[in-house]
Amino acid sequence: MLDTDKSHQLWQPCAAAEPLSFEIAGQHYAALAWGEPHLPLLVMFHGWLDNAMSFAPLAEQLQQHFRIIAFDWPGHGCSDWRPGSYPLQWVDYLLDMDRMLAALPRKPQVVLGHSLGGIVAGAYAALNSDQFDQLILIEAFAPLHEAPEQARGRLQKSLRQHRQRGVRARHYVELAQLVQQRQQLTGLEHHWCELILARNLATDEQGSYWRIDPRLRWVSPSRMTTEQVASVMTTVRLPTLLLYGTEGYANVQQQLPLAEQWYQALTCQQLAGHHHLHMTHAAATAEAIIRYIAATKV
Repeated sequence: MLDTDKSHQLWQPCAAAEPLSFEIAGQHYAALAWGEPHLPLLVMFHGWLDNAMSFAPLAEQLQQHFRIIAFDWPGHGCSDWRPGSYPLQWVDYLLDMDRMLAALPRKPQVVLGHSLGGIVAGAYAALNSDQFDQLILIEAFAPLHEAPEQARGRLQKSLRQHRQRGVRARHYVELAQLVQQRQQLTGLEHHWCELILARNLATDEQGSYWRIDPRLRWVSPSRMTTEQVASVMTTVRLPTLLLYGTEGYANVQQQLPLAEQWYQALTCQQLAGHHHLHMTHAAATAEAIIRYIAATKV
């Protein structure tokens, strides 16, 4: 029986997440796990500037049904930054996902992605449909795209940022201030902001500092055109559930016709909540996921 969502109550963890570590091609990937190892495997990928802990409320609702492994993307949480000082590109996450899935002890039944995780998981499923059986997307379903005319300005801004800023200097911060800033920026409640941000910090003798790779906030030097995205995304054959919030990103709802065009076995469902509905409405999200997986299990 799933717990009822009670948004007025502060979430409290009922089970500690199990930390996992993967050393792959010289890169350290961190992860968190919930559920018994013998259960069907569900792998989760988080959004931009979040980390694996953003899945804790949802994982606790699902852990009786699945072995859950949630990864930190490079430069997030406890995973290594990408080496060197070159600009970050979203396509690098495709190789990360390929490496992470290959490092697991068995093939996942389900992959779930939120926001950036949904962008990467959707594109990966379009390119590698045999790596898992079912796909769950939350508030994203395809790579971002823009008009070709924007390429020049994007490149110029990216070059200026990388020329002017150092990458490796530690940036010391106060958690309370970061929580307040993120709450003002996103509208996400205080305790959810703190849950995410605490894993993005480390501490030394001088205080707390960002683990986050600063390049994540800088402009990427390139973005795909609409035509390029359409070429990549045609055709996704995996059974796919796309969840989006009543107060989520407007562009997800506006672009649903594209999702229906690209995904050949797509179910769309709107749930109460905003962009982080899997945190604020974890029980309802889990119930939708469990029902969908049971109905479409191969």
